[in-house]
Amino acid sequence: MAKDIVDTKFTPLCGLFGRKEDLYQVPNYQRPYNWGLEELEALIDDLSGAFVHRGSERYFCGSLVLYKKDTDDRYDIIDGQQRLTTFVLLACVLEKLCESKIITLSEATLNKYIKESIYSAWGKETLTLATLDDKIIQFKVGVVKELDFTNVATQKNKLNNKYLENAHHLKDLLESVCQSHDFDNKKLNGFIDFIYEKVVFSLVICDNLESAIKVFTTLNARGMPLSFTDIVKAELMGKSKEDKDKRGFQMAWDRLGESLKKFNKKEAKDSSGAFELFLTTYLYYLKGSKPEVALSKGLLQEWLDKNGNLQKSILIIMRELEDFAVSYKEILENEKDVHIALLKHLKHKVYYRSILCTAHCVKYEHIESLKRLLVQYYYQNLLKGRRADAIRETSFAIIKDVKEKKTLEEVKKKIRQNLGIQGDNAKEILELLKVSNFAKRPFSKYILLLIEYYRVDNPKFYPFNQVFLEHILPQNPSEGSQWLKDFSNEERERYTHSLGNLTLLAERKNNQAGNKDFKQKCDVYMNSNKKITSFAMTQDIVRKYQKWDKESIEKRFKELSQRVIEILKIPEDKKDLKEKSAIKKHVSLNLFGQEID
Repeated sequence: MAKDIVDTKFTPLCGLFGRKEDLYQVPNYQRPYNWGLEELEALIDDLSGAFVHRGSERYFCGSLVLYKKDTDDRYDIIDGQQRLTTFVLLACVLEKLCESKIITLSEATLNKYIKESIYSAWGKETLTLATLDDKIIQFKVGVVKELDFTNVATQKNKLNNKYLENAHHLKDLLESVCQSHDFDNKKLNGFIDFIYEKVVFSLVICDNLESAIKVFTTLNARGMPLSFTDIVKAELMGKSKEDKDKRGFQMAWDRLGESLKKFNKKEAKDSSGAFELFLTTYLYYLKGSKPEVALSKGLLQEWLDKNGNLQKSILIIMRELEDFAVSYKEILENEKDVHIALLKHLKHKVYYRSILCTAHCVKYEHIESLKRLLVQYYYQNLLKGRRADAIRETSFAIIKDVKEKKTLEEVKKKIRQNLGIQGDNAKEILELLKVSNFAKRPFSKYILLLIEYYRVDNPKFYPFNQVFLEHILPQNPSEGSQWLKDFSNEERERYTHSLGNLTLLAERKNNQAGNKDFKQKCDVYMNSNKKITSFAMTQDIVRKYQKWDKESIEKRFKELSQRVIEILKIPEDKKDLKEKSAIKKHVSLNLFGQEID
């Protein structure tokens, strides 16, 4: 990475302005300027405190990471947008206060520092926005050219203009600083000189965007680095020569990103995380194999020729993304499909989404059977405690097979091979289910949801974090409870966390059930109107069992384990589907491998 860094040095604020090449822009892929009063107060308080108490010392203001394309006369700001924009706003405020005779600055300070921060000696604005929306007007016209603190209309406009609003905040903060520190004009001039001469940035200039982003991520762990989506968007817009295409592309891109937000509420506060997962899914669909380069570069390689030029218009690329999004959303918006409901709970979502989107796009003939096969594959991996790297290559192989419309038997063969299945693996599944500490295993809630979803025709989708494991025989029975009479210490140790003793509840009912005796728990499972809990497996407990003892737990374990095996078993061929007698033999064992009558 060092070879891609053109220059790195400590530079005072005044060193960023004054030369012909000292021009900057906030690129269109950057997030909007979002500093508010809190950040401005912290900055001005820090600066004034440093000036008053340590005026001869330098004030370090973080990193400023820049990169410039050969075809552009401005540096793109990769890191430092908020701070540099704020200092330019401050210069605009100081210039206007001087014009209004509210403050008096020396000619040297005004011309050498303030004015050069706003316009270069060649008449160009030092800072511009490369966006395609009204923020250009808000900054350029509302602040740089027409800032007016006496205009009533300006006062109203600041509510809809972050730059103008912050200019007013900075004016008020300067007045407050002058009052609190008793600054006269001389001291105020000294304070402004301090800001330009002693405020220092770690300036890093790179000759390519990828290196600049790497530097930013390394230097600024607290910041929010540009995402994969930001890079892709920037590169595509940078390659396009038509402003009209750029405008249409950005509007469509932002619209798509916003529409994807709802699918990733847990993964991201804004649309970037959802969009990144969508683009990754799209890349996997296009390639049908694991990318050998960074995701952003891998996706761009699909759209650029060997010379780095666009192979098609960015509007056509956007249209293809929107078409793919139809399949993507159709899968994720499906709330009635039991298989998709179960796949949504997986941590590594990109694999099943890529496979099913591919199936939708190529109109794969066996898509319904494929969904069930994916549940079997990924949930067996959960049971076995396998990591993401164990499923990665096989998932890519499935994408490729589906894209080539290979038979389901060919896909199934790869899955069985990856899972190490030889013949009938019902007994292997049973061994994983009958552990006495089942509740403590990472897969426990997944398996209970698997049983629950297959229990009804149109299952309700339960957000994973809103579902709670209920120990029917409680983990900590109250002293004197019936539980202590019905179960010995040894039996409680064996059965409490076993599959047969577990069910699902919502948080409120789970808390209400607590350590109550069995009959009281059954009352909790039903509300005051005698409406039973929404979980079908918990309904079964109320209906089927009059008491809860070790025989009840053994019986329920047999039922649940048989159901899991029936769901997850991947037969080698169609003949295996009829071999239920083997399953029954395997599940006729209790938790300890003893046969049950």
